[in-house]
Amino acid sequence: ARILKENYKKLGSWPLAITAYNHGLTGVIRMKAKANSTNIEDLIDSTEKTRTWGFASRNFYACFLAVLEVERNAGDLFGKNLVQSKASNVKEVRLVQTTSKSVILKWYNGSAVRFKELNPHLNWSLIMKTKKIPAGVPLVVPTENYHLALDRS
Repeated sequence: ARILKENYKKLGSWPLAITAYNHGLTGVIRMKAKANSTNIEDLIDSTEKTRTWGFASRNFYACFLAVLEVERNAGDLFGKNLVQSKASNVKEVRLVQTTSKSVILKWYNGSAVRFKELNPHLNWSLIMKTKKIPAGVPLVVPTENYHLALDRS
């Protein structure tokens, strides 16, 4: 949300801000100058291409609108059998110090499986080797044990 807000402040347009989320702010500013426009349609149709302004960049905003439309009309599109996931009962904590895997496993009631499920971004081969998680790493922790993580973060 912070990045989108910053993009909007600099570009003055939500379609451009959303495109910049994918393509990068500098690239959209460059493309805006080449197309001499602040209108997303003009950027998409522009013959003044840059090396990186390709298919994905031209189509990102349209894809975003399509996903938004599907989400808003999910019930009508998928019927009564649509299964909606429940909100996760988790919180994020950032480690301020290197912490052993054995301490962290307590936050998951000893379940290495749950630890891995909630934190797929971690380098598991390194963790298995060093048995430690370095400072600065964000971890997703079950809300019920968040207080344990706060004591160590």
